[in-house]
Amino acid sequence: MLSMLKTLMPKQLFPIVIFSLLASLNGPVRGDSLTVTTVPARAGQEASHDYFVSLLKLAFSKTADNKPPVSIAYSKSYSQNGYLLELMREGSRLDILWSGSSQSREKNLLTIKIPLVKGLLGYRMPIIRQEQREQFAAIRTLEQLQSLTACQGMYWPDADILETNGIAVKRLKNNEQMFSELKRGSCDYISLAVFEGQAEIDARSKNYPDLLFFQDLIIYYPYPMYFFVPKSKPALYERVERGLQLAIADGSFDKLMREHASTQSIYPLSRWKNTTTIPLNNQSLQLKPRDLSPQLWILPDQ
Repeated sequence: MLSMLKTLMPKQLFPIVIFSLLASLNGPVRGDSLTVTTVPARAGQEASHDYFVSLLKLAFSKTADNKPPVSIAYSKSYSQNGYLLELMREGSRLDILWSGSSQSREKNLLTIKIPLVKGLLGYRMPIIRQEQREQFAAIRTLEQLQSLTACQGMYWPDADILETNGIAVKRLKNNEQMFSELKRGSCDYISLAVFEGQAEIDARSKNYPDLLFFQDLIIYYPYPMYFFVPKSKPALYERVERGLQLAIADGSFDKLMREHASTQSIYPLSRWKNTTTIPLNNQSLQLKPRDLSPQLWILPDQ
């Protein structure tokens, strides 16, 4: 094909056409930079959103040699599941997003299998009503947890994991509905990652002053957060994967995680050593965290 193009067009136009063909593998080009479109921040999640965008920028910076600089653009807002559906759509207006993994997501998208928060997405803590503090402080077993109902996102793989482990779940369309239902007593808790819960509480303290992020109980299951890319953009997939590998190797990945506002509060990890932890099975993924390097995954007993 390249030889045909070279024959059919003037010599001075050939490099321009080839550049356009290569650039289309990654996304639209504006001037001398590559524009990659991802999801916008939602209220209460600005800090965690900035962490993942910073990680993405770090990956691009590690692969900048002989490649165009990258600028990040943000799409319109979609529903919880809408982002993933849009990413799977042919001609998607999204180039990359981050999400908890599942078999269907890994089947339908290019999955960069480098855990973005070292497995901490599966370290969940409950948001509860103030009046429930003593009740949750007494929980020691899965059987006790099974007597309660969790509010979770309609399409969250977490909801499937909880149900598979015998835990009742009330599925709702968005976070605001979850908080409203918890306040009303329609469910007993909202299960969120250790780095998510307090920010969600802080963002809603005026409307929900009687809710708290209970940090004396961990519900743990293997659950990785990955970057996902449309199957039509393998060059973008390869560049981000390579960038993350380089960031892990030189320590900048770990440095970002230890210093960023959304994740620094989990350190030192020793602070969670004596916290009551209830392990759950995640049968939806063929993942064995103990086979992974400590650079990639934090285990409950580390």
